[in-house]
Amino acid sequence: ENGNHVDHPNFSSIDTRLLQCLDTVTKRSRNEYGSINSIFRDETNRIIEEDYSIDEIATKMPKFENVKDKLYKARNKDIPTLPKNIQHVDLTSERYSNTKYKTRFLLFDTNDKERIIAYASDNQLQILSKSQRWHIDGTFKCFQFYNQGPRTNNHVEGFHRKIDIDLPQSHPNLYLFVEYMKKLEAETTLNFKRRQFKNDFRKCRLQTELNNLQQNKYFNFHLPQLLGYYLSKFAYLYQYKSDVNEKSIENSVPAITTKISTYKTIVDQTFQNFTAISNFGINLTSVDMDRLKPRTWLNDNLINYYLHLLVWYNKINAFNFESYFYSTLSTRGCLNVKNWFRGVNIFQFDLILIPINMGNHWILATIENFKCKVTVYDSFKHNQNSVLDNLRFYLEMKYREQYNVSLTPHRVFYQEQNIPLQTNTYDCGVFLCKFAYTKSLNSNSFNFLAREMDYYRKNILISIVLNKII
Repeated sequence: ENGNHVDHPNFSSIDTRLLQCLDTVTKRSRNEYGSINSIFRDETNRIIEEDYSIDEIATKMPKFENVKDKLYKARNKDIPTLPKNIQHVDLTSERYSNTKYKTRFLLFDTNDKERIIAYASDNQLQILSKSQRWHIDGTFKCFQFYNQGPRTNNHVEGFHRKIDIDLPQSHPNLYLFVEYMKKLEAETTLNFKRRQFKNDFRKCRLQTELNNLQQNKYFNFHLPQLLGYYLSKFAYLYQYKSDVNEKSIENSVPAITTKISTYKTIVDQTFQNFTAISNFGINLTSVDMDRLKPRTWLNDNLINYYLHLLVWYNKINAFNFESYFYSTLSTRGCLNVKNWFRGVNIFQFDLILIPINMGNHWILATIENFKCKVTVYDSFKHNQNSVLDNLRFYLEMKYREQYNVSLTPHRVFYQEQNIPLQTNTYDCGVFLCKFAYTKSLNSNSFNFLAREMDYYRKNILISIVLNKII
């Protein structure tokens, strides 16, 4: 041994391992396109799965808030500075041609004086190239679906039933046609934008593909002009489906109104004379119940109480995480909620309901253990990947604690898209309760409408007062 030799700490040292972890997070932050917060949690989770003391990790591992500036600085170092004008935009970096999943993300660049730049998949560019009008940001728009990514196959069934009704007799190849249309739509998700003129919408992927039907052996059949009319107007029907629904709704009375009218006296007396009710460890006062009046935000007391009532009254094998669980998980990390349900095996329940408040907006998350699904329901359809990441990290920790193995890899984490959407800023809590009610029935049929929310407010009130779900 010479005098210049310095012994480095053993790799098993938690200090050395944490330094290595932060170095890995920094490198991944520079080279990957995903959420830096998710990368940080992913690497932290790797350490937790190793043979280190949880308490020591909690003590020595820096919080994300304390290192995030350094990590974002490392990522931004490789990003070019803001160009003076669009002609100076440099798109040669792979950062601008690959998705975060390292797949090709096609770039369209006219490279002319006005220079139009568009990012799209192959199918989306086909749509853009065949559409009659382009917009200043290089997109193709339909005003009804702003901030939505609707999938046409959600409406195909209704379309084929309409054809079936109007045809003199059912055609044997009609169902083949429906399946073909679903296949086409599965290849492309069209992102539409609201508040544009209807004339802006003239062509879509389905319309451009309709000619292919003529070459398909299954569809070389002669039908009355009616079928041709529906084929040519299919995208139009799809586009204006929401308009038709609104008109039909105006002329109909929701079934729930009959139920609510029966209990009108209870509703009136509650708003006038309510004092307090206690159950499930929650005390509701008149201040809480007044939040069930129209155009008012529901608070955590109401939501937590109603979800407990759902589980208790329906006698289902379910469990509730009250609203403060996720707020603590997201702000203070998994280790701070690690012992919240000690003695309870959360993986034995069919359903777990998790109300979540994201900046004054209520959303619902559910864990369906025996279906291996974790789902988020957001009535605004905001991207909630961070919620799914937090729940994944928490479940991995609890699963290892319960069974001493990693969480089963086939568990699916996703955000439900086929749900009703709210049309204002104050009904999100009511939507959460309706999503929870539907899931408590082991159903995925969210057959309620935004315009019915005032009725469902009264429905929640009556259920609480009568101590039963109506």
